Amino acid sequence: MLLAGCQLDRSNFHREYHQGHLALQGNSTLLPFLLEHEPFTEQAVAFFLTGRIAILNRDYSVDVPNRTITWMATSPFGIALSDWMEIRYISKD
Repeated sequence: MLLAGCQLDRSNFHREYHQGHLALQGNSTLLPFLLEHEPFTEQAVAFFLTGRIAILNRDYSVDVPNRTITWMATSPFGIALSDWMEIRYISKD
C-alpha cells in the first residue's frame, strides 16, 4: 500500500529473463523456475512473452508465497522453447 509522502525503494523493482521452457496451448503448466524475490502481490507481476503482453488470470497466474508462475490452459497461445520470457515485478523485500 502506498501512502502519501512515501517513496518506493528502487531495489524492490525486479526484471528477470528466461528461455527454453515449453508450455503447450490448452494445458496448464507450472514453469520450472522460481522468481528470485517474493512478489508484493499477484497484481505486481507483469509477464511479457517475445513481443506479447500476457494477461494475469487468463494467460498466467502467480503463486506469491512459492514464487512460481503457472501458464494457464485458458491462454490463446502457448510458450515455445525459443520464446523469451520477461518478468517484471515489485517485491516485498
